Amino acid sequence: MIEDPPAGGGEAWELRESRELLDTIITCAPLGFGLLDLEMRFVRVNQELAGIGGRSADALTGRRPQEVMPAAWGEALAGPFRRVLESGDPVDDLEITAPTAADAGRDHVWLASWYPVRHDDEIVAVGVFVADISDRVRAERGLQLLFDVGEALDATLGVEERLARLADLVVPTLADFCTIEVSDPSGEPRTVAGAAVGREPAGPGLTDPARRVAAPLRARGREIGTLTLWSGPSGRVYDEADRRVALQLGRRAGLAADNARLYDEQRLIANTLQRSLLPPALPAITGLESAARYSPMGDGVEVGGDFYDLFAAGSSCVAVIGDVCGKGVEAAALTALLRHSLRALARDDPEPTAALERLNEAIIAERGLEHRFSTVAYARLATRGPAVAATVASAGHPLPLVIRAGGVVEALGRPGTILGPFSEVRVHDEEAELASGDALVLYTDGVVEARREGEMFGEERLRSLLAGLAGSPPAEVAGAVEQAVVAFHGGPLADDLAILVVRVD
Repeated sequence: MIEDPPAGGGEAWELRESRELLDTIITCAPLGFGLLDLEMRFVRVNQELAGIGGRSADALTGRRPQEVMPAAWGEALAGPFRRVLESGDPVDDLEITAPTAADAGRDHVWLASWYPVRHDDEIVAVGVFVADISDRVRAERGLQLLFDVGEALDATLGVEERLARLADLVVPTLADFCTIEVSDPSGEPRTVAGAAVGREPAGPGLTDPARRVAAPLRARGREIGTLTLWSGPSGRVYDEADRRVALQLGRRAGLAADNARLYDEQRLIANTLQRSLLPPALPAITGLESAARYSPMGDGVEVGGDFYDLFAAGSSCVAVIGDVCGKGVEAAALTALLRHSLRALARDDPEPTAALERLNEAIIAERGLEHRFSTVAYARLATRGPAVAATVASAGHPLPLVIRAGGVVEALGRPGTILGPFSEVRVHDEEAELASGDALVLYTDGVVEARREGEMFGEERLRSLLAGLAGSPPAEVAGAVEQAVVAFHGGPLADDLAILVVRVD
């Protein structure tokens, strides 16, 4: 209750009441407060600020911060103090990261503001307010760490690569030393990732619960490993909030690691199946030199439908390339059917049109694949003296290109209908003579339809590239086309691409 002013003493009473009210505000405020004279000695200070140094407010009065507060606070207060005196302007919202006497093992984060105190327009003192925002900053950093970890763990990487990224992120944000172990098939732990600031902790630091946090890596109801965090040179001490963050990291890492394992297994299966759909090596055929390239779309976890083959057929040889609609197991089944059927059909050395017509019948007759279709380019190569006669038929496939030894590039064949949807197909035989040094290039639409910002690689760009490769070995031609398409697309391919090059010696 505020007393009535004594008679004749109104001004003095108001001054006394104002000082007492100010003292009450300073003493009870949840913020640290200090008033420093021009020599940077504390004139007024509340216990909230004094407690940072583990002292009473009276113990700070008349002393400089460097004398009575933790070392990190000396320059943290001195720099802004000088700026206020020199400029006459306040300095707002600067962060100070430093420990307190009562919590020497952990850095706190403080938000500090300085302001000039004037009398008759002259600065006579500098005031400072500090607020401990450690909990807020830790929460923000924890959320940011979890966000960064989530992005790292979601990346298309293997198990160990993902966990290595996690270890790099938590050091030094959450730990000075981190190890991640996963269980091998026998159940034995194996260290797969680690990161450190300085040397590995030793002695009590390995077992002290205040300096060590271990979190299980769990996935789909089972424990697959352990994430361990240690405090080292920083001297940080872990509390319950840190343990909660570590447990979240363990849960996320466990699921991400298990997903990566499943992803690796799926990719291995896809790669194995894909290799079975392509010839392991191209055969050596007298008078011809050949090479091929195949690049799967995306990250290779799905089996593609592009295929190629080169094989002897009677007195000739056959070069074939095709593209099956779709991806996955059904596409692989149709691809296998096409490759093996073509080899069987070519034994009697039929005309390309006859081979494709019979292939269409085989697709239609295969139950379960009636909704699938394919495109195929079929070339029969027969030696005629020093030259080679190339007879080509295309069933809905991009026409093969011929690179003449002199640098001219021309298409060979006529467009035809795709295989599978119709009982009858329209295909046409076209013949051309290939002289020494000429090369036949068969490719899938993944080459010309590769896109960059809406623009396709296109046949004209392909023709220009091939013209500059006239006379080059087939391996060089196929490699240059693959490299050019991948570079043009600028990332994982949106479709498979296959290239088969056959050159006359």
